[in-house]
Amino acid sequence: MLAKIFKLIGVAVLVFSFSSSFVFASEVTGTIGTVSTASSNPPAAPSGLSASQVSGEMKVSLSWSAVDGATSYKIYQSGANSGWESATAVATGVTAISYTSGSLSSETYYYRVKAVSSNGDSDFSTTVTVSVNTTGGTQTSSSGGGGGGGGGGSYTPVTTTTTSKLSIEAQKVDANKDDKIDVLDFNSLMVNWGGASAGNVADFNKDGKVDIFDFNTLMVNWAV
Repeated sequence: MLAKIFKLIGVAVLVFSFSSSFVFASEVTGTIGTVSTASSNPPAAPSGLSASQVSGEMKVSLSWSAVDGATSYKIYQSGANSGWESATAVATGVTAISYTSGSLSSETYYYRVKAVSSNGDSDFSTTVTVSVNTTGGTQTSSSGGGGGGGGGGSYTPVTTTTTSKLSIEAQKVDANKDDKIDVLDFNSLMVNWGGASAGNVADFNKDGKVDIFDFNTLMVNWAV
């Protein structure tokens, strides 16, 4: 009797093949073990990145979702949404899923985050933009009525914008929100295959179940 082990998407499959001669069940020996599927890949890119100006201060506060396998994070800041590949992190070794910058000038800033593990750095997160203004907003004066005092001031709110390079349709199948449609999204589909719970991350067409229709949707947007 021969036994072969195949690994398909993290699942160990043990296949027995018998010779043409008759074999009694009592003669079949051996053990079934677990094939190690520990990943040697870098972690996924952080998702859910958001940013806002700290109230009353010229600082920016960032937060994002935790990444499985990440031991720390790197923070990148820029005055323009370009040149990221050659950019130097403004903070490294960040172990929390939040970060507050030092004091900044009254300008617009762009931020990205990377997750870090023993296997290396992840890809960049999506980009968020923050316009930092004095005292948390730009104050404009309005005139008072005749003989009266000056009117109250008003504030322009700080805006935060998240951008993605994917189309709206492609974003629906980006299961791990790393701004790419690739094997990690396929793995999410396989792990959740047959699931019928609301809000399942692999239910790309939002019909309440993970099935062949979600697979088709993923394939249409593959490697976008």
